[in-house]
Amino acid sequence: MLFAEEDPEGKRAANQHPVHAAKRSPAAEKKARTKRTAAGGEAMSFESLMGHLAKLSKYEVTPKIGEVQEPLTVLGSLSENQARAFELLGVKVK
Repeated sequence: MLFAEEDPEGKRAANQHPVHAAKRSPAAEKKARTKRTAAGGEAMSFESLMGHLAKLSKYEVTPKIGEVQEPLTVLGSLSENQARAFELLGVKVK
């Protein structure tokens, strides 16, 4: 989901010398080039992910049906990325 290293062994193999500049693993290079994770999902920066999660809408609706006028809380539809992020965080969004 994020542009984070998914192949620590590959990164270690690419960085044999402690003085040389660090290199990305082949998997990280592919993710940066394609902007896709190994699972095929969209890769994004942490800032972009936070902006995307902030777009979740929450509405409070008070229906005017008969004498019952209890407010209801309604959430907008989650995008695939929002649903996956909340799943990874262990947050249940209803």
